[in-house]
Amino acid sequence: PNSKIIVQGAGSPIINGEYQRDKGDSHGRPKWVKVKDKKFGIWYRREFGGHWRMGKANNYYYIAESNTPLPPLKGWKIATVALKGELKVYANKTAKTPLPTL
Repeated sequence: PNSKIIVQGAGSPIINGEYQRDKGDSHGRPKWVKVKDKKFGIWYRREFGGHWRMGKANNYYYIAESNTPLPPLKGWKIATVALKGELKVYANKTAKTPLPTL
């Protein structure tokens, strides 16, 4: 279950596509990598009350302010404005709407 996630509708098309469950976890939650480019992923972090990140390491496109066991289907924000801008330094400045859905 949840071995595959399809991301679609993102205004930054490089994010769209199929992600597969990766080995290991991130802060106790499963993580996924993009099938066509393993540098991209979806993973969880505990900081700031818990949130999901979508993008590359230290180069996030979208963030979901959610503490759910799995990444939320919707409710993603552009990383520059998510979490009151706390991670803006790591946000990809080209990320744009529309926001992705899973």
